[in-house]
Amino acid sequence: MAKQVKLVGVLGDQQNLDFVRKGTVQVADAAYDNEYMGYAIADQIIRLLNKQPLFTPHGENLPFTVLDKTNLPPQGADWVANFDYKSKFMTLWKGK
Repeated sequence: MAKQVKLVGVLGDQQNLDFVRKGTVQVADAAYDNEYMGYAIADQIIRLLNKQPLFTPHGENLPFTVLDKTNLPPQGADWVANFDYKSKFMTLWKGK
């Protein structure tokens, strides 16, 4: 059945990206930028501590993509968005 059935997963973890890389049943995987998620969570906590309103929409516009053999990150690496959100968060937190 593996030649007839193709699977798509969600989360972009290393095991599933290797399945896609090797062509082992799974042909694609949706991936979220987990580093961005960490920054967004820290941002919401800072807002709570400062008694500021939380950012909306909740979910903070978390970047995601669909990965297949044509756009996989290097083996052992997670997918990350291709824009500089780290400096934007740092600027926001420093109030500049």
